Amino acid sequence: HIDLRENLAAQGRIPPVDPSNSLTRIGVGSHKLRPASSTEAMRTVTRALRLELAAAADPVHCEAAEATRAAAHAAVLTQRDPAPLSVGEEVALLFAASEGLLDDAAASADATQLDELVRGICDAVAAADADLLPKITRSGYLSDEQAEALRSILTKYVAQHA
Repeated sequence: HIDLRENLAAQGRIPPVDPSNSLTRIGVGSHKLRPASSTEAMRTVTRALRLELAAAADPVHCEAAEATRAAAHAAVLTQRDPAPLSVGEEVALLFAASEGLLDDAAASADATQLDELVRGICDAVAAADADLLPKITRSGYLSDEQAEALRSILTKYVAQHA
């Protein structure tokens, strides 16, 4: 069950998913449907995602840091191109948001600047290490070494483009 809200669409969130009222059923009932959405790498980078988005959706109790992290997650979850991303690309984007690497940009940049920053993440990772994202896609795992490589590449990328 995915709950879409008109007010979120009016605010520019695409897709306008209300995480506090949505349940994911991706791959339920079939092992053939599950691999991309429930790989170990995806579980690693989305462990707290739903709670963070739900907390940020509460305007009364939401702290500034929670709102900033939610804005970073919303930026990486917004699909601009109808072409699907690989698991490695999705992991890189979600890793950048969940590790807080986009927090400063989400807090200080406007939506267009944040969008441009996010659009360049996968290209920056591919340019720095051409094998990293395909390895994550093939294996479905994000090893400690791969996570450290992603962190290093993304920290440099964000610092150069901030």
